[in-house]
Amino acid sequence: MTADGNGSAEEGFAKVNDPGLPQVVSWNLTARCNLACEHCYIDAGGRSRGDEADTAQCLATIDQLADLNPGCLLIMTGGEPLLRPDLHELTRAASDRGMTVVLGSNGTLIDRSVARGLAAAGVSGVGISLDSLAQPGLHDRFRGCFGAWQSAVDGMKACRDEGLDFLVQTSVFSWNRDELATMADYVADLGATSWNVYFLVCTGRGQGLTDLPAAEYELVLAELAVLRQRIADRTMLVPRCAPQFKRVADGQAAGTLPTLDSGCPAAGHYLRIDPRGRVTPCPYIPIEAGRIEPGGLAAAWYESPLFASLRNRSLLGGRCGRCEWRDACGGCRARALASGGELMAEDPACAYQPGGGSSTLPVGDALYSREARTTMPWSEEARDRLQRIPSFVRGLVVERVERQARGRGVSMVTSDMLRRQRPSLAAVLRR
Repeated sequence: MTADGNGSAEEGFAKVNDPGLPQVVSWNLTARCNLACEHCYIDAGGRSRGDEADTAQCLATIDQLADLNPGCLLIMTGGEPLLRPDLHELTRAASDRGMTVVLGSNGTLIDRSVARGLAAAGVSGVGISLDSLAQPGLHDRFRGCFGAWQSAVDGMKACRDEGLDFLVQTSVFSWNRDELATMADYVADLGATSWNVYFLVCTGRGQGLTDLPAAEYELVLAELAVLRQRIADRTMLVPRCAPQFKRVADGQAAGTLPTLDSGCPAAGHYLRIDPRGRVTPCPYIPIEAGRIEPGGLAAAWYESPLFASLRNRSLLGGRCGRCEWRDACGGCRARALASGGELMAEDPACAYQPGGGSSTLPVGDALYSREARTTMPWSEEARDRLQRIPSFVRGLVVERVERQARGRGVSMVTSDMLRRQRPSLAAVLRR
């Protein structure tokens, strides 16, 4: 079966039956939250819903993840994960099994003591949401709590002061779109490992929100491509839920910074677990592919027809199916589903008309699979820091750091050189 005559069933079948491993797992540990954000995709609130996975179930799930891929990046989020009393037990268990554990938080509950506790419990970093600099009141209103902006900034500074990596996560709307340049410099100066810029998917409480028009998406992505170059030596800028950024950035003369994945990651190297233990392709695709019962994660990843169809880009419809960037982008499947109810339809946020160029970006997960072989001396601190980077990008990190070291005539890789690369969270953390 093909979409608009592109690709073949045989090619699609081969891709479906060679899915690789889930490299990034986003886990909504709870639907409880101390905020009430307007765009929350799981409609989180102040009360437990009574059917969330308990500690024993979560520990068993960690065992399943370790059996499936012990080197994965595990994003523990919510709701607000800090509201789970067993959070440290879960992060320590996952870290001890070899996973890189990061937290997705609104930041309002983090002070220096909390940051120290998270680091001691095996957390490698924290993602904190911040939507404005010039308009703290609008951030507070959007997040549903007076003082949320100041608490989030204080949480970032607490992580920084305790040496715990953090990144900043911003959702783009018409009311903060003009702040992007200022935000970029602020995030970089603050010391964030990354700035993740999210584009709205109208799910959960966000169903009634107004998204940017497709033409505006193009303008924002073009600006982000420039800003990414500007802060590259300090912070990595990563657009999220906008796989067409690959096309936009590649088309710019200064676009020399590659991205690490191939468009929409859902079911490709990414899966999500919701608070009730249901497995879905991503947080914004609320279609169950399995559950965390014994063996459920592997079954969902390898056997789910839903996951298989998402991996087969010959099934894409509309402009996405005809596009020469199909394999390097694929459009946002969640947005297609949310806007028109068709998972494999064209991405309505993309204004591109197929036929105007060709993709030069890497396809598939080749960048993720490079073995981490060092070919020159590394300091002990640098080797320790390398182990805090998710296993699937270590090979790429080693390659880049050693190439830069040789170019500068440096004979040994140090932790400071590795810290400047900062890909451990920047390229992969999503919330």
